[in-house]
Amino acid sequence: MAMRSIIIALLLALTAFAQEMNSTYVQAVYNTPAVENDSIAKILHNYERATKIGNRHKTLGTGLIIAGSVGLCAGVAVTAYAIKNHNDYQRDSQKYSYEEGDSGSAYLFLLGGSSIFVGGASIITGIIFRSNGQKRLDRANGYEEQLRQYNLRSTSLSIVPLINPIGQAFGGNLLLNF
Repeated sequence: MAMRSIIIALLLALTAFAQEMNSTYVQAVYNTPAVENDSIAKILHNYERATKIGNRHKTLGTGLIIAGSVGLCAGVAVTAYAIKNHNDYQRDSQKYSYEEGDSGSAYLFLLGGSSIFVGGASIITGIIFRSNGQKRLDRANGYEEQLRQYNLRSTSLSIVPLINPIGQAFGGNLLLNF
């Protein structure tokens, strides 16, 4: 009786060990960089890399577009205020003769113009990054389609215990799945 329980415990332990080895093998194969002769590993590596870079570029591009839009709007507002302030100064200077110049409006105009320039450049750069990210994601979709064509499945090795208490038979099967 003790021998049977030892055999059952051994078979269950071997089954758990085989399942652990199966998951470790799959992780080891697909977490390593692309292997020269294994086309599935290359495709999977390229897919993961293209997805990672594509998402990063799209996020960066969206941030630049939003920041550039804010900068552009602020620049237009500051420039409009500088022009209005300059016109008020000129109107007042015709009524009352001011000796000093209107340097405040010039600085605001320069600040607004710089903000418009930087905001516009950020928007253009953001559009470029976003389109590059979308191209990378489209390429990743192509890799995903190639993986689907290969019908990616892992190879597994399993030990299945056979226990027949009625016939008093114990044993095991070794399964290899492709």
